[in-house]
Amino acid sequence: QPDVVVELGVTSGLLELAVQSFPELDVIGLDRDQGALDVAAGRFLREAGRDGTWLKADIFTPEAWLQPDLGGRKGLIFSVHFHEFIARGLEHTQNWLREMRQRLPGWCVVAIEQPRLRPSERSEVSDAQWLYNHSNVLIHHLIGNGRILSDPDWRKLFTEAGCELEEIHPIEFLGYNAYIFRF
Repeated sequence: QPDVVVELGVTSGLLELAVQSFPELDVIGLDRDQGALDVAAGRFLREAGRDGTWLKADIFTPEAWLQPDLGGRKGLIFSVHFHEFIARGLEHTQNWLREMRQRLPGWCVVAIEQPRLRPSERSEVSDAQWLYNHSNVLIHHLIGNGRILSDPDWRKLFTEAGCELEEIHPIEFLGYNAYIFRF
């Protein structure tokens, strides 16, 4: 069990859920948007009854947010936004993952993502899931702020960066998975 959890992009509300089960967790929320951080900090204080650490920074500039003492702790980094992070390029994201492996050895990274469905999977999912999945692909393509990868490509993104697959946990909501890797 980790003693610190870092959320990259603080819109999910999952930090509050984490401390409900593990009240002793140190939590860090990281986002480029101060408004998102303010909303998350207020929500966290209301729901968790305590404060966390809220940092305005870009994940790809670790020197702006990565605290020196984190490397010696047990931790977990997670996000529901990896599809947006890879908009800067798969290689860029993999280089960041490699750097995190060096700085945070033994930590886990969790990408909560809905993998892109292949045409052959059409008969296996509901109309709502199929339409949501493909509208997600289209929206991110049109606005250019993300890429929706297939299940094999999510695995490949992390394993080619040297991360070790721990588990793929189905979320049971519109086909989302928690891809859990160890640095």
